[in-house]
Amino acid sequence: MKNEIEIRWALLEPEAEERPGGHSEQAARETAGNGTAVPKVSGQEQNGRQPALARSRQGHRLSALGRELLADILLESYDIDLSREEEPIVRHPLGKPYLTGHEGLYFSISHSGSWAACAVGRTPLGLDIQYRKKKETDTLAARILDAGEFSSYENSADRNVSFYDFWVKKESYLKYTGEGIRKDLRTVAYENCRFFFLPEMIAGCAAALCVPAGWNGTIKITGKASGNR
Repeated sequence: MKNEIEIRWALLEPEAEERPGGHSEQAARETAGNGTAVPKVSGQEQNGRQPALARSRQGHRLSALGRELLADILLESYDIDLSREEEPIVRHPLGKPYLTGHEGLYFSISHSGSWAACAVGRTPLGLDIQYRKKKETDTLAARILDAGEFSSYENSADRNVSFYDFWVKKESYLKYTGEGIRKDLRTVAYENCRFFFLPEMIAGCAAALCVPAGWNGTIKITGKASGNR
């Protein structure tokens, strides 16, 4: 277990009024090619125009689901029960969360679309997932990619895929270092680290894990059917 990083992901269960037969049909499901059940995302949601209240509610529920995944991994793999600890998670001055009383154990939580994911291991790490929205990405790519990255993006076979791969790479690195998005993303320099891209982990999402350059271990990925928070 010393050199193993465990990643667990889950699909957020729709609230009652969003389920088929309720007030909205957007939670109707389809099955991806790998057999994973994924929600149909409305055009409004794909374009990022959900009402602010709905986005806020969704964000809170996804954050709770990510915390649930963290608690599950810690209990099952490390015999750590967060529910018994008074203040199990605190934040560094720059905002990076860490576990109190469990030095040498690291975690990273990410969520996007209707998915949440959590990585836990005995090495510094950063995990990021992003739902690939079907939208024009050239303008945003020019704002976050350096010259070399943008050239690679322009010449890629699929700019949408390339954009989100670069996005999760940058975010996973900034979670790994604890910096967060506090500067021009075009200036991000990837130092003393390596990346694992996990495109098949969640249907429709880009995913990347950042770890120290010298890390040599295994990655265990498990999926939870759904979470209702």
